Amino acid sequence: MKAFFAKKIRQPITELLRQGLTPEKLACAMALGLTIGMLPCPWGPTILCAIAAHLLRINHVAIQVANYLAWPFQIALIIPFFWIGQKLFPFGEPLLLANLSFSSLQQPLDSLGLFLVADVKAVFAWLLLSPLLYLFVYFLAIPIFTRLMKKHPATAST
Repeated sequence: MKAFFAKKIRQPITELLRQGLTPEKLACAMALGLTIGMLPCPWGPTILCAIAAHLLRINHVAIQVANYLAWPFQIALIIPFFWIGQKLFPFGEPLLLANLSFSSLQQPLDSLGLFLVADVKAVFAWLLLSPLLYLFVYFLAIPIFTRLMKKHPATAST
């Protein structure tokens, strides 16, 4: 596991720091990528990360690396986001497995509508929690990236 971490995660981050990216900018990109990557929509995070990187002038590689690192968290948190969304916005029929399995066979468009309403609620729950997640990751990452930068100083450009 340590070898995997060193090769697949630490090495690309160290390379970004060596190329002149500051720990603060890298922490910003990673925090934003992880936060957007946990969006409870399967279609959205990659596109949104690219747009955010372009608009905010953040390193595209760093934000997309963080976005893809967030994929397991996105899968693990999709049900909690649906649950929080239903608790915060109790209108409409709740998304239950029994409702989906029965109605998807009888009325597939109704099931799609039920899922879309539940997903909108989950996205609003994510919107409420994402600033806290961003700040947590950002302030956690800065000392880590600062330490990495001191261990592996930037190379002189030629």
